[in-house]
This record gives sequence, structure tokens and C-alpha cells, in this order.
Amino acid sequence: MEHFLTASAQRAWQRTAILAHAAQQPATPLTLLAAILSEESRAHQLLASIGTDLALLQASLSQILPVKIDFDIAEAEPIQASTDLALITGILPSTIETPQNFSANHHNDDLRTVLLQAREVASSQSGGRDIGTDHLIVALVHVPSAAQQILAAAGVTTARLTTQPAGETIAWTAPIEVTLARDWLAPAISATTEAYRAVDANANRCREGLRVIEDYARFIRNDRNISEQTKQLRHHLASALQRLSERGLLTARAVESDVGTTINTTAEYQRSTPLDSVRAACKRVQEALRSMEEFGKVINPLFAQQIEQLRYQSYTIEQQLLLGASSFELLQHQQVYLLVTDSQCHGGWQTVVKAALQAGVKLFQLREKQLPDNLLLERACELRQMTRDAGALLIINDRPDIALLADADGVHVGQEELPVAAVRKIVGSDALIGVSTHSIDQARAAIKAGADYLGVGPVFPSGTKSFDHFAGLEYVEACAAEVAIPWFAIGGICAANLDSVIKAGATRIATSSAIAKDADPYQAAYKLCCSLSRL
Repeated sequence: MEHFLTASAQRAWQRTAILAHAAQQPATPLTLLAAILSEESRAHQLLASIGTDLALLQASLSQILPVKIDFDIAEAEPIQASTDLALITGILPSTIETPQNFSANHHNDDLRTVLLQAREVASSQSGGRDIGTDHLIVALVHVPSAAQQILAAAGVTTARLTTQPAGETIAWTAPIEVTLARDWLAPAISATTEAYRAVDANANRCREGLRVIEDYARFIRNDRNISEQTKQLRHHLASALQRLSERGLLTARAVESDVGTTINTTAEYQRSTPLDSVRAACKRVQEALRSMEEFGKVINPLFAQQIEQLRYQSYTIEQQLLLGASSFELLQHQQVYLLVTDSQCHGGWQTVVKAALQAGVKLFQLREKQLPDNLLLERACELRQMTRDAGALLIINDRPDIALLADADGVHVGQEELPVAAVRKIVGSDALIGVSTHSIDQARAAIKAGADYLGVGPVFPSGTKSFDHFAGLEYVEACAAEVAIPWFAIGGICAANLDSVIKAGATRIATSSAIAKDADPYQAAYKLCCSLSRL
């Protein structure tokens, strides 16, 4: 009959190996006893049933063992090992049949005797139960060792156990002569080595994917927040991998025999934009983390739990990257943003828009505060057609309903208009939403709310709108240092003061009068576009 180890017994044997490694000593029945007592199990129930003072027993062990053991499971930090657990947990097979299945390991002869004795205890019970921690305790009491002496000092003896629990008798057999064979370790080591190989391959894949994401956030998006999050995730991955043996990972690596290195698809080499690479990298990271989590369970469950948490973190990074990705790509190269109000336009709004389009302006905002709704919608639809024909973007000021009806690309709101979340419910997830901000706190709040871009100002007195306070160039400098999403400096900006705005860190501007009121709107727009295109 095969005898399987219970989950609790398996954990006890793995922790035995970890404790032995931490003490830099061979695994012994004493470390097995400490490992069993460090987790609530059937062994605890058995010992409690005969009135054992567990605190005294644990204190005795703590004085003898050369490593600190925290017996408070609720508070205990996981014990870490940096050696190959495939070797030191090889003392335990998945099933136990005959003594001939064991191989020689001079460190573990006493432990094999305990294990075989536990098998006999399990066999003698009704139904031939799997080997549990209670059977291991009985075996430790029966097999001569330092553990037996510690247990005896705590009152745990053969005489007391044979009538417990509740008067039941535990059948005993004589100690077994252990016959050593040479092939017992092979299956356990093979299984763990294969798991190490899978973890190593996916750790490399995960690190590579994270580097792609971090470089995109850093060099293309200029997003300090996402860049830092990704870098932190890389460091946490490195920390998790320290739970495993570096030697085990490197030894298991077999690049030359990896059949996957010659399996490719055409899609792997097709990327139209940097964002395509990032999308693929995000999925690669998540798949690698999932694989490490599953195969890590074979090696070290604590490692697997840590990897699971990293996988959840990767979902958040992907969300932040991709939600803002479409708006970032749409606005990345937009440097001049023209606000269109007919009363401000020399020669009429159509004339100004056509001239600006010819000069290279590709982003327009319809800003009409006084028009009745029917005329506002009519103008929005006409401007929509003009901008669409020219491949330009159209934003509607303050009115998500008009933006939706005119099929505009987005909506711009101020601090006193509808909040971003409300606008998003009307215009949907794909529309651009801009927010006017006058301080770095407002900028942070708008970004947190989900704004796709910001208006930053007013920088100077404006001919289209009056303000009691001007944010000025200091606010431009603050945004240049912190804000990652696209933002446009706005408020009285013209060719005469553009250099000071650029020096403050702006790469995009929004304007009305500088173009609309000029007698030659084409030349005015062209000069602004040329000045900013050199950045």
C-alpha cells in the first residue's frame, strides 16, 4: 500500500530542511520536531490530549537549536532559505512504499528511520491513514534521538501516547531496519529541478517585459509615477527570487535544449507603435508571473504567494499605462491648441480655422459661451467636418452633450464645470477629457480623476478671459517637473512671450487671440508651430 503525506506533514518536512539550512547543520529529528511544533496540526492535538505543556516544549527547543524559531504562527515571518531545496527536501518522497525506495544520504539516516516508523504507525491504524504530523510525533517518541529526550522531558512518552486519545490504543511495531538504495532521491530532485527550470525561464521573461514597460514610461511617456512603480516591481521580483536557490535556478537552466527557442510566430515581430510593444510586454509579464506562481508552489509556497501579489500589481500598472495610452498618442505631437470663438476671430471663425489648418494646427476647441444650443450644435457639426477632413482633433468646451451629438473627439471643462467622472459617463471611455487647472494641487486632482490632458494657467493676462489670480510661469515650471500626461500652457501666450514659456518647461500651448485676432492668422499660427516644433 502506498502512503501519502498529508499537506501538514509535507510542510513540516520542508520547514525541517529550511531550519537545518538556517542552522548550517544537517537535518535531524530535532529540527523535524521544531518544524512540526511551528504549525498547528494533528500533532498539536495529540500532544494537547495528554496534557503536554507546549510552551515548555517549545522553550526547550529554542534553547538547544542554534536558530531562532518563532512558534507564533500568526505573527511569524516566513523562514527563508537561499539554498537548493531540491537537495535538502529530497529526504521526503511523495509516496512511501518500501524501505528499498530510500537512498543513502548520511545527513538523514535518523530522519529516514523516523519516517519509516511513522509509516508503520499509519499502517497499523484502521484504514491505513496517510502519514500525518501525529504519526511523526509518535515516531519521534519511539526512535532514539535528541528529539526523543526533549519529548520525554516534557512528559511525552510511549506509555502516555499508547492510551491516547480517549483511551484508543496506537499500535506499535518494532523499529525498522533501513535498507539504503541509491535511486530514492531522483524523482524528488527531478520534479523540483523541472520546476526550477520553469521559474528561471519565466523570471527572465518577466524581467525583460518589465524593462520594456519601464523604458516606455520613462523615455516615451515621461511618466515618473509609472516608471517608479515598474522599477519597484522589478526589485520586489528580485526579492522574491531570493527565497529560492540561485544555484538551483542557474543549474536548471537549459537554453540549448529548450524547444521553445525555435518556436516563433509572425505576430511576435510585428509592432506598429511603441504602445504595441508595451501591450505585449504587459501580457508577457502577467503570463510569466502566473507561471512562476504555479511552478513556485512545487519549490516554496511562500515564494508563490509573493509572486501572486506581484501579479496583481502588474494589472494596476497595465491599467494606468493603457488607459492613458490612446490619449497620449493622440496628443503627443499636438503643440498648438487653438480655441475658437467667433467674436475673437478676424474675418470670421471659418477663415481662422482654415488658415490654422493650413499652417499645421491639428487641435481645436469650440469655445462659444453665448450661442443657443441649436446654433452651437450646428457650428460644432460644421467644425467637426472641417477638422475631420484635415485629420485634426475637435474638443467642445463645457458641453459633453454637444460633443457627443457632434461626434467630437472630446470635451474640456473648468474647475466649476462637470467633474471628469460625470463627463466620462456621457461621452464614453474613448473621448478625450481636458481640465483647466490653476495650481499643482488641481493638476494632481485632475490626473487622479482621469483627465487625459490639462490646461495650465493662466500664465499671462488674457484677452478672452479675466482672472483675479495668475498662476504664472512658476506653475508652468511645477507642471514641467511633475505632470506626465499632456498639458498645454494657456493664458495670454503669444509670439512675444513664447520663449519665456518654453524656458519654463512648456512644450505645448493653447491660445486664441494670438492667432484668431491676427490680420494674418496663417502666419501667426505658422510661427507658433515652427517655434514649438524645434523642441
